[in-house]
Amino acid sequence: MSSIIMARSSTLTQVNTDILKKALEVIALELGIKVRDYIEDYYGSKHYTWSGNKIIGSLFTKELTRGIGVTVDKEGKLAFVGNSDGCKEDFNKMKDKIEFTYKVIALVIAAQESGCEVTVTQNNDVTVIEAVQ
Repeated sequence: MSSIIMARSSTLTQVNTDILKKALEVIALELGIKVRDYIEDYYGSKHYTWSGNKIIGSLFTKELTRGIGVTVDKEGKLAFVGNSDGCKEDFNKMKDKIEFTYKVIALVIAAQESGCEVTVTQNNDVTVIEAVQ
């Protein structure tokens, strides 16, 4: 039996799909994987949509072998879809990573559009964003 789940972001609404795609690209580059446009179910069938929403992009990792896809639901909220069999913790970690990366990119873009010069550094698990006008 397939265990596809859909989890919605509680903090991201009115999602910009260009920023979302960029966040997936950044994570994929960091992990050395590719961004795909589908997820797989338990049986290996590819799904390019879920619950009527197009999969904007997905990431497949060693732990998430069937992928975690991102979409925007009908209310404009960021949603995550994927097969949760045996990897719910990994699913939630990647969900959090995608949301965080989206927020960092959106913040950097907003600061740059305000005329700031932005520097982002990462030390261990701490991300520092410095904006100077």
